[in-house]
Amino acid sequence: MTATGLAFGPDGNLYVASQSNNSVIRYDGSTGSFIDAFVPSGSGGLTTTEAVLFGPDGNLYVTEFAGNRILRYDGVTGAFLGVFASDPSLVWARSMVFGPDGNLYVAGNQSNNVVRFNGTTGAFIDVFAIGISGANGLLFGPDGNLYVAAEIASRVMRFDGSTGAFIDNFASVIGPVGMMFDVRTINTVAGGGDPSPSFCGDGGPAASACLFYPIGIGVDATGNVYIADDFNHRLRMVDAATGTISTVAGGGDPTPFLRRRWTGYRRLFESARSSVSSPSSQLQNSVKNNFCAEPAVGGKPESFTPQMLVDLQKNTKITSGHERTQQPRRS
Repeated sequence: MTATGLAFGPDGNLYVASQSNNSVIRYDGSTGSFIDAFVPSGSGGLTTTEAVLFGPDGNLYVTEFAGNRILRYDGVTGAFLGVFASDPSLVWARSMVFGPDGNLYVAGNQSNNVVRFNGTTGAFIDVFAIGISGANGLLFGPDGNLYVAAEIASRVMRFDGSTGAFIDNFASVIGPVGMMFDVRTINTVAGGGDPSPSFCGDGGPAASACLFYPIGIGVDATGNVYIADDFNHRLRMVDAATGTISTVAGGGDPTPFLRRRWTGYRRLFESARSSVSSPSSQLQNSVKNNFCAEPAVGGKPESFTPQMLVDLQKNTKITSGHERTQQPRRS
């Protein structure tokens, strides 16, 4: 399972977006035990599951990374209710949040903006904020303003919560993908172990553990912190009382494969640097030749995904005219 987003539901259980399975998985909010596939794979045409959010109406909202849509599911049964929102101005939908005005704000990772939709009907309202390189996590702060994680620009940007006007670059951080406001002291909750891509640390202090591309975070009612450890294919929890980290979902030891996968990324980056202005077809070939050759689990080549282009953008500064690249077929 490639976990890309998570949220606690009104029932107290944990809902996790599984991008690799195009589904939403539900776990017991107290024990972490698997309950069910709350949104089955592909329900309602769901593909490249990204973020999950329960709305004011109690229903579950899911963004599609490659589909550029927000789908809505019954918050009790998981039944598909329909495509809630979509607009050409939103490209690579990532995080979302309902604002103080009741409307839905969605980050466009490739369109570099935040798009606003009517929170009741899903009708497009406007492009609320622009100029956000790799828009990802977003939330409204205690001051009523909108904070957006600019993943590629490595900063958190602040916008007027009423007008969408840019206020300032609130903070600088490498590759931010998510954030939260808390009244507690800010410190390193997890990570800080082996600086190379790896998995380690379960059963020990979270601050000494190894995380491999953590992409989502959540906190339950008792203060436990849940982390979507993306490339380790695990959902991990930091115990609020002991500071110990453990795996609550996922498993196995993906490290050997992931190290090969990371090596493929690095070769891809080096190759792409020499052809930043090349047409998209050449970029596709670069991805296939430098990444897909890496054997995945079971010996099959890894397929090209939108996330690879996001990582590619970080390292090559591809111009907007060549960012939208279709997925090549498996080798």
